[in-house]
Amino acid sequence: MSSRVILDVTEYGENARTYVFEEPQLCLVGRAPSCHIQISAVGHMQVSRHHCLFEIDPPLVRIRDLHSKNGTYVNGERVEYVADLADPLDAPGTNLKDGDIVLVGNAIVRVTVEAPMPVGHAEEYSWSN
Repeated sequence: MSSRVILDVTEYGENARTYVFEEPQLCLVGRAPSCHIQISAVGHMQVSRHHCLFEIDPPLVRIRDLHSKNGTYVNGERVEYVADLADPLDAPGTNLKDGDIVLVGNAIVRVTVEAPMPVGHAEEYSWSN
């Protein structure tokens, strides 16, 4: 089995949408039509047009707030951001793990990380800087 990251997005009053990532990808979230995961503007005025960015490289996943007005939260903690960055990938990121809950306005994003572990190894994957 190969590694993959699954994002289940639930908006108020709607069924969950599931996004599966098996390859490295940047995933933009917000109200704008150009976003990979578009959050409906109806009832979600707390969501910026370009709200946050998931940096996915299975089994690793990181989130960056794109200086959204109302913030991005992981397990209840606000994701740090830096104003006036020319490149969003220069913003500080928050590493995510299996089971994390991300709040984007009123939308809930549940993170699932599926990664085979080598036999006899229980080491955790981590980002290298």
